[in-house]
This record gives sequence, structure tokens and C-alpha cells, in this order.
Amino acid sequence: MMVGLEAFIESLPPHLNQQVTLSIYSKTFDTHPLFLKMKNKRCLAYIGSKLHPRYDSEGAQIYKANEEITTLIIVNKGIAAFVWPALGNAIFALVDPNEKYACSTQKRSQVVKHLGFEDSVVNHLELLGVMEDEKLDSVTLDKRTNLNLLSKRFFTVRAIEHMESLTLKITDID
Repeated sequence: MMVGLEAFIESLPPHLNQQVTLSIYSKTFDTHPLFLKMKNKRCLAYIGSKLHPRYDSEGAQIYKANEEITTLIIVNKGIAAFVWPALGNAIFALVDPNEKYACSTQKRSQVVKHLGFEDSVVNHLELLGVMEDEKLDSVTLDKRTNLNLLSKRFFTVRAIEHMESLTLKITDID
């Protein structure tokens, strides 16, 4: 059941609903790499209507390795870290969308700004490595491809500072 602002926007005529949704999420659509090349306003408005706010306090686990990938997380504010639980949650990378901790000597492209879809990328890169190393043909590849592994989280991520994010459930766009 929808309540509040979501219900109000949903009750608007289609054209106004689209304009309001695009306006609300314009910063996200204009800056996040997933949306930069998307030009279809109807598609963006649909995605915007499925985004949900998420708030994580300092120290909260955002997701952990081997969980099913069910959401995309777009960080708007705060800091998260990719951690190794086996090493006492040792940090190996920061997610800093606003470059709060970026060094003046770093290139902007070296700052990790996003999380949530890197797991699938890593899993697919591992599969491509196996394909190349073992010179697999397409039939053997089909047998070796484990979709359960490709849709699992590769990393564990924790909030280092209070985080404000948007989430998009895969089931909302599937």
C-alpha cells in the first residue's frame, strides 16, 4: 500500500507524474553511470518511480558476500567501505560518492563512488577469465555457467558514516 508522497505522485496524470519523477531524481539520473546514457524519459520515470530511500547508520552492514543480488544501491550521502570479514572487517576500498576523503593528488576517476553492481561485474570477469584460460567452446561454457554464482554478492559492504541511498529492487524492473 502506497502512502504519502509516493501515493500523491502515483495519482497524478501520466505526463505530470513523469515530469515530477524526473525532477525528483534528476541529480541521480544526471550523475550515476548507470543512467548517463539513458535518454528515454519514460524509462527513467519508471525507474524513478521504483526507487526507494534507504538510511544506514554508521557500522551497519549494507550487504555481505555470497548474498543474492536483489537490489542496486545508489549512495547519495555518506561513506561505505568494502571490507574483509575474515580479517576483522579490514577495509580495502571506500565508497565516497562526494569525494569527501579524496586526496588532492588523486584523479577523480580513482575514487570509488558507487556500489551494488560491482559484484556481478567481478563474477562475470571471473567467468571470462576461465573462458580465456581454458579455451571453452560455447557448449562447454553453457554447462559451466552457474547463474547462481553470477547473481551472488562478491563483497561485504559496511557503512562507515551515516548513509543516505536509493535502492532499486531487481524484481521491480525484471
